[in-house]
Amino acid sequence: MSQAFYQSRARASLKLARRLADDRWPQARQRLDFYHAVQHLAAVGRALFGEDKAKLTTWLKPLVKQLKNQSSIPVIRQLEEALARC
Repeated sequence: MSQAFYQSRARASLKLARRLADDRWPQARQRLDFYHAVQHLAAVGRALFGEDKAKLTTWLKPLVKQLKNQSSIPVIRQLEEALARC
């Protein structure tokens, strides 16, 4: 599959998940545990970099470290920037 295909799927999945949660549980807070957050980050990385594991690792490692040891806010900002570039 092409990189564009994965990017398109990642964007569509994110939008669908947000709409579903907002529609069904408008007052709910959404939480994501570390393990699943890393899985989602890796999926975004694969959408961005395709089969280039070196680029994926270079991009992913600092985000995982940031998420684990500090704050999720910079990670979210970087994801939003990556989405804007797609």
